[in-house]
Amino acid sequence: MQRIPPTPDSAFPADFRIGGFQPFSLCDWPGRIAATLFTQGCALRCGYCHNPHLIARDGSVLDNVQVLRALHARRGLIDGVVFSGGEPCLQPGLAAAMETVGTFGFEVGLHSAGTHPRALRAVLPRVSWLGLDIKAPTGHLRAITGANCDRRVAESLAIAVASGVDLEVRTTWSPALFSAEELCDLVRALKAQGVTKFVLQRLREYSPRRDGKPHWLNAVSPPAALLEQMRGLFSDFELR
Repeated sequence: MQRIPPTPDSAFPADFRIGGFQPFSLCDWPGRIAATLFTQGCALRCGYCHNPHLIARDGSVLDNVQVLRALHARRGLIDGVVFSGGEPCLQPGLAAAMETVGTFGFEVGLHSAGTHPRALRAVLPRVSWLGLDIKAPTGHLRAITGANCDRRVAESLAIAVASGVDLEVRTTWSPALFSAEELCDLVRALKAQGVTKFVLQRLREYSPRRDGKPHWLNAVSPPAALLEQMRGLFSDFELR
């Protein structure tokens, strides 16, 4: 990482653990040029996780000072900073870290799976945009994530909708996870709870090629009729 002069009067909390850093991203915050901080630690164990190295709370972390200096150098070049993971709401220093990047003039974005509603409520006043992952319909979360978190996720969704924050709800789907009929029930429930922006992410798995590089397998889309229903339910719908 490039070394630049120290950032005056700024610091991340010592207990804010960063497992990865992307200084330039066009995909982590729709419509924004952002830098992305990937926090270390997650309470979920999703089988399709693309960042498994971020799951363990005691995994290797980057130097907070160097990351902060790199962000300081991006002033005027990016719109905001996205806190992703892992699960950022596991970090006791999340609110303070958001406040620090705000002093640089950056907007703050957040990715969360909604497993820690109290922490989510505490930081939302600092957040301009929230990408909330709803992993599955009620009753399926434990099988998919390894955690019994239906109540907490439902509470987080209600908090996010009521807050008025710019909210994007995302669900990763494959018929191997739950049926198209159950997906239909889920999206109707999300609509009823006040969700207006919904993204359906097709599950993409990968296997190593002979040269060791990842080979992405084709993702499956739900039936065309269901996709049309989704487009009619939400003012903003996207299939990824």
